[in-house]
Amino acid sequence: MRQLIVDLRVELPTMSLREIADICAVRFNRQPSHHTVQLVLASGPPPSITTRRYQTWEKITDPAERRLAVIRLHAEGWSVSSIAEYLDTSRPTVYATLKRWVEEGVRGLEDKSHARKAPRVVTLEIAHEIRQRQANPLIGEWRMHAVM
Repeated sequence: MRQLIVDLRVELPTMSLREIADICAVRFNRQPSHHTVQLVLASGPPPSITTRRYQTWEKITDPAERRLAVIRLHAEGWSVSSIAEYLDTSRPTVYATLKRWVEEGVRGLEDKSHARKAPRVVTLEIAHEIRQRQANPLIGEWRMHAVM
């Protein structure tokens, strides 16, 4: 547990002592006091990691891997703010990723199409009538809608 505390501080130096204690509780089913975390950081073992586990959001090229990194960190007990800071993205992005994970599971990891799914309401007859009435420059969008 002492090694995890030191490694978490190296991985994200701005992480609060209470959050480190919460992550220890998730990992070991035993939550140390934030005072204990502070003591371990002051006199604990040297860190065992020197590099990041995950690259920043923009450097991870695969969208599924990006979202999986968010999910893994959240499962370890990281807060949304810490995940966003660590991956250098926004909190709404992290919230959206976690929401997709809850709603869709593994299928939510892949990218989705943003193309229109519903058919257009304007038919050829309506479009033709709009073109005819556009000859009058005084008819705006509101009046055109009222005429239709």
